[in-house]
Amino acid sequence: MSPRAPAPQPWRLILPRGGRVASADNMASYMQAGGHLGVTRTGRTLLINRLSDPPPYLQPLDWRLTASGMMSGPRAVRDHWSGWPPFPPVVDPATIEARLESLSGRRRPVTLLELAGALRDAEAIFAAAASADDAVRAASGVARVLLTWFPTGHMLAWGKNFQFIREARPTHLLAALRSSGWGPLQRAFKAGGSVLWFRGEDYATTHPAALYLNLVSAHRVPGVAFDTIPITFLFEFGQYLTDDPGLDFLALRYVHSSSDVSYVAPAVIQRPLAPIVGSLEQDALREWFVEKFNALGGHLIRLENYMTTNGILRPLALQETGMTVARTLNETARLLATQERGNQRAAFWNLVDLYCAVRGCGIYDLFDSGLHSRKVVGALHSLPGSLGQLFADYAQELYGEWVSEVVAGVTDPARRSKRSVSIGVGAARRRLSHSEFFKYYMDVRRNTLHGYDLHRTEMAEFLAIHDGRIPLRIAEWARLQFLTMMADPSHFVREQRFLTK
Repeated sequence: MSPRAPAPQPWRLILPRGGRVASADNMASYMQAGGHLGVTRTGRTLLINRLSDPPPYLQPLDWRLTASGMMSGPRAVRDHWSGWPPFPPVVDPATIEARLESLSGRRRPVTLLELAGALRDAEAIFAAAASADDAVRAASGVARVLLTWFPTGHMLAWGKNFQFIREARPTHLLAALRSSGWGPLQRAFKAGGSVLWFRGEDYATTHPAALYLNLVSAHRVPGVAFDTIPITFLFEFGQYLTDDPGLDFLALRYVHSSSDVSYVAPAVIQRPLAPIVGSLEQDALREWFVEKFNALGGHLIRLENYMTTNGILRPLALQETGMTVARTLNETARLLATQERGNQRAAFWNLVDLYCAVRGCGIYDLFDSGLHSRKVVGALHSLPGSLGQLFADYAQELYGEWVSEVVAGVTDPARRSKRSVSIGVGAARRRLSHSEFFKYYMDVRRNTLHGYDLHRTEMAEFLAIHDGRIPLRIAEWARLQFLTMMADPSHFVREQRFLTK
């Protein structure tokens, strides 16, 4: 059944009893909500109207540097930088020129280890930018060096919209107001807590460049990002650099002497980790990513997505969903950026819990074959051009691989047939299809993160008959879930919409 349409404006927020209630004007002043929300008050009820749509968070700037020169002037960078409040630089701005000279004196990196050292120096140059002019000097200087090494590449810029952050602020404050009331909120402001709720998890604390650059694979690297507070500068190499073996694997194995092979099936065959994307498709993928990342952010801060069927706002539901999604994005960025399986598995299990929370479902539901076919494969078709079919086929291939690897781990051949697995003993013995066994096995394995209890029926049923393997490419599940959430956020936050209480 499709969700009901939003209740007409104004939406209502019922304030908690006890303590003083501020005037609507005073409250709107604190919230700085006049730009896109109108606030009036009737007793302990706030009446809230949307005056305008929230702005997009990411703004591709009209500025690009190539080996042929600047495709447009630096005005776009300067104008965007000037829209942010001033902030202190991390590195002394007086060192920019010396650092640029040192970077330009480097030889062209031959290995990714050498490139990492150069990019570390380049990052310090951006960290020294204290003004728009500094940012232009830093970006232009670093780009000139990188273009001598990668002449088919380009430097571009994503502006981060300060107005989005301002207009998301009322959602944090309304949640605090609904939870504690006006008095504690006002005292927090006077004590210097003007970003109440913000420091937990917020969309502006996520890492979109890392998500985009590793969206397809951490093995084939399309570019790097240099982050400043107002702008993220991206340099795309114009080719794919191969990180094999991964730098994180080298550090863990050969520097820190840790080799995590837990859960790996015997006789493992190495396989390609992800579909291969060409340079023209990378341009389309970048545009798709920005559009969808902005749509996800806008969906999360729209108050009307979190209310009861009779128009009562639920700012705490909005807040908890927004915080959970922000942590999901950051954990996804960590998983996508690593090739070391121990790190991947740790991030994977964290994401299982996070997606379970944001969807409001059981863990086994996340691995259901029907959900995978309807939601995941269906959503992947929204990727641009041929990428949609490519990733949809990849998702179907992966699911079949996960199921077959888990079923192959059943130690007693008599329990396996071509279509089902037998669990339990005696009168409690029952048969599950391969896909059902897989999804319930993943649920049990997730619960072992708290320890093992083989006296519990479900653990005995699934673990005592299994060799303990986890599918080699199970971490790719998180990539598919992220792409699905980007394609249609309502699949993940619909449980919070149009609540009846």
